Amino acid sequence: MQPETRRVLYTTHSWMGAIFGIMLFIVCFSGSWAVVSEELRFWEARDARLSPVDDFDVDDVLASAQRAGLDTRNATITLPNALQRHVKVSPGGRGRSEPRKSLVLEPSTARVVQPAASQMADVVTTLHKSLYAGFPGRIVVSLFGVAMTVLLLGGIAMHARRWRDSLTLKTGRGWRILTTDAHKVIGFWLLPLLLLISVTGIFSGLGALGTMTLSGFAYPGGMREAMGELTGRPGVAPSGHAAPMPGVRILLERHRQAHPGFRPENVTLSHWGDANATLTVAGTRAGQLSTAVFEKYRYRAADGELLHADSAHGRGFWTQAFVAIQPLHFAQYGGAIVTLLNFLGGVGAAVLAASGTVMWLERRRLRGIAGRGTEILRAMALGLCGGMLVATSALMLATAVIPPFYASKSSIQQCLFWGTWALMLALPVWAPWRHRGVQPIAALAGLCFTLTGLLDIARSSGESWVLAGPAWVVDAGVIFMGAGLCVLALRLQRKTL
Repeated sequence: MQPETRRVLYTTHSWMGAIFGIMLFIVCFSGSWAVVSEELRFWEARDARLSPVDDFDVDDVLASAQRAGLDTRNATITLPNALQRHVKVSPGGRGRSEPRKSLVLEPSTARVVQPAASQMADVVTTLHKSLYAGFPGRIVVSLFGVAMTVLLLGGIAMHARRWRDSLTLKTGRGWRILTTDAHKVIGFWLLPLLLLISVTGIFSGLGALGTMTLSGFAYPGGMREAMGELTGRPGVAPSGHAAPMPGVRILLERHRQAHPGFRPENVTLSHWGDANATLTVAGTRAGQLSTAVFEKYRYRAADGELLHADSAHGRGFWTQAFVAIQPLHFAQYGGAIVTLLNFLGGVGAAVLAASGTVMWLERRRLRGIAGRGTEILRAMALGLCGGMLVATSALMLATAVIPPFYASKSSIQQCLFWGTWALMLALPVWAPWRHRGVQPIAALAGLCFTLTGLLDIARSSGESWVLAGPAWVVDAGVIFMGAGLCVLALRLQRKTL
């Protein structure tokens, strides 16, 4: 690469990192939470955690829901899985004027229970999905995926001839060198994973926007008709004649025998009790790049005959690519190992964004060109990035302390998260904090994360691995993160960043 080209690339990469680094940290860090959101909901449930159930009578669950006053003629039954171990029955159908009320039941006893509030994961993951701005926010997040992709490609091209520098961390030559090495090592080792995350993130929002825009040209009914084509054929209309219904358990067991590799996630009853009643089983297969929205088997209830089998498999390349975006982006296809890798990828991307911003600020300081704009960026980085880290750790600690069924728990979580973040955003106005703020931020977040994990382990120490295992995995990760931040705070005791 010519020196002039390298210089232009270096300048472009540096300034793009400075401009987009703060928001990329927020998007990537919250994205790591989105990947493990189900694990965090299980962790938050605490006293409402159940042991996994291999088998249960779905007809008993339906009967219990009916006794509780739920109309199950049109209803969806969400089946339990490894982390969500309750059964959820939700009414369906059109033309309902009253709010839809879902019931949560224990699968083994078919008893209706009050689920524990699980707001914590959503507080953070909504930032990643939409920045709390609905569909326009989703588009903005996708645009940051474009910036991340350009930065990754530019960084790898810029260091293409110095691979050895991207393989080692020099810990004894000061924090500026260590930060630079960490930036290179993360960019080198996680490049394929980070490119996968960023590219699928682009199409997650912009692809949906394109579908909305172009569907009006391809289908008279617009987006509704386009999604109907993607998700399967319309249901069968009711006949108006009553008919005896077989047990749902029997039909579900026949389906499992006919399709042993299929993992049912929910079962939908349509016009149950009518001669044209149908049962639809939705789910996925192991390793399949699709979701239950697109993988469905519809049966006639009267005799169990298969009416339709809708799947992304076998469709055109672009349709399969569209369907695969979400499972690829949120690691919904490869089990615990893939989930862990994507979580580490999200955290690594956040560290990459933060370290790049630190490197830019440090270079400006060493060159003596740190003006008002640089100080503003430093304050924003401390307040937004550091503030989010402290707010997230405080949210987890408060969740570990507040009883899971406390009526005002969700309100407290929201107020604590946003209040802590607002306080941390205001602190950099004070000059001493602005120049020493990394150390207290690391110390505060580290202590909160560590206490969170220790509290939950102490509380659930008498439980079996089957009951609390996934929560202990979260605790171990939280303690590891907290310990790392505490070590960082100690090492920064005499440093200034």
